[in-house]
Amino acid sequence: MLVRGVGIRDISEIEKVSINKVLSVLVRSNHKIKPKQS
Repeated sequence: MLVRGVGIRDISEIEKVSINKVLSVLVRSNHKIKPKQS
């Protein structure tokens, strides 16, 4: 979802989970969050 420009807050709102849970899942799945290339 992050690839499509959906933010962590949006994901937590859509999925009705806490932001901390979203972040912990991202950390556990070992995603590299890259800044957008301009």
